[in-house]
Amino acid sequence: MLDTAHAPDLTLSDARIVTPLGVVEGALKIEGGMIAGMGRARDGLSLGGAFLIPGIVDLHTDHVERHTHPRLTVLWPLLPALMAHDAVVIAGGTTTVFDSLSVGASMKRPERREILEPLVAAIAEGQAAGVFRAEHLLHLRCEISDPATIALVDATIAHPLTRLVSVMDHTPGDRQSPDVAKWFDHMIHEMEVNAATGQLMMDDLLDRSRSMGQIVRDHVVAKSRAASLPLMSHDDRSADHADQAAAEGMAISEFPTTLVAAERARAQGMSIIMGAPNYLRGGSQSGNIAVSELLAGAWSMRWHPTTCRARCSMRPFGLPTIRTRPMTCPPPSPLSAMRPPAWRGLGIAAASPKVCAPIWSQSAWSQANPSSKPYGAKANRCIDATHSNRRGLDGR
Repeated sequence: MLDTAHAPDLTLSDARIVTPLGVVEGALKIEGGMIAGMGRARDGLSLGGAFLIPGIVDLHTDHVERHTHPRLTVLWPLLPALMAHDAVVIAGGTTTVFDSLSVGASMKRPERREILEPLVAAIAEGQAAGVFRAEHLLHLRCEISDPATIALVDATIAHPLTRLVSVMDHTPGDRQSPDVAKWFDHMIHEMEVNAATGQLMMDDLLDRSRSMGQIVRDHVVAKSRAASLPLMSHDDRSADHADQAAAEGMAISEFPTTLVAAERARAQGMSIIMGAPNYLRGGSQSGNIAVSELLAGAWSMRWHPTTCRARCSMRPFGLPTIRTRPMTCPPPSPLSAMRPPAWRGLGIAAASPKVCAPIWSQSAWSQANPSSKPYGAKANRCIDATHSNRRGLDGR
């Protein structure tokens, strides 16, 4: 973890400080590695007009598997793989990451069943040894089409790093993948199997989903509620999906795939998470609803695009390499500062964020407010102020 115990007291001046209410020009005072206050001081370390942002909390990243399984048949040593993952995480400004681990498997990567518990142990080892620079917590992504998910949930849900659970069903024909033929062609290409083998595997998946899906889902929900862990639904496509999630006590709708599902989730009082890459790319990689469509509907009350997958700090900055979507959102509001009830119990803290020294690159400021104008070359740097590691969003 970042060393704040021996961090010198200092003042970061001439900064554009990103807050929940907008961007404030001023200075940030640091004492004992913690933010002590904001002001207008001009002495201390000048940031030269750079943006100063909170550390980003990423609730859902599948990035771990890119390092543990760099090739289809290759399993890299887990702790070194996690350290590489951590380096990418911290370089992007994320200081609390929920490593989203697959609990069970749908059709691809059956080795997920065997690797889950060793991977959890390796994350805990890295945390305890202090070899990570970001804080790593666990998000259990529970695949309900797999009967093995029941035992895997039982083995991991009580782990002290487990803070979030989502219920997933990647069976084709609904939710993320309504087009079965398209899903099948993509899957056999990715898995490098022929059509006949792929058909047998898909038939097995569909059979498992029909016979065990609801049983596994009920088990995951019951175990999560017994452990007082926040629950998320995933890829809701219909109003019925959102109603089911609300009836099961789920507080968050993650990646609803249609406007109908998103509107019903909101009507049920659920918070909604969308992936920032969806916005940056101009649409969903699966062809589902685009974040821009939700924004066009003036979604402002419970929509939290800054908390998932990609970097909320990108939102007030123009990205020249992204051709499809200009950065015209309002300045980001850090998850922890907003404190919606759905986030309670995640085990991340809002108050007294620490300071992360690295400066990392961003491109020029774009129109964060309608009246604003690009600041030019001074806006190509950003300092990251990270979240505290105290347990509990509500200070507990």
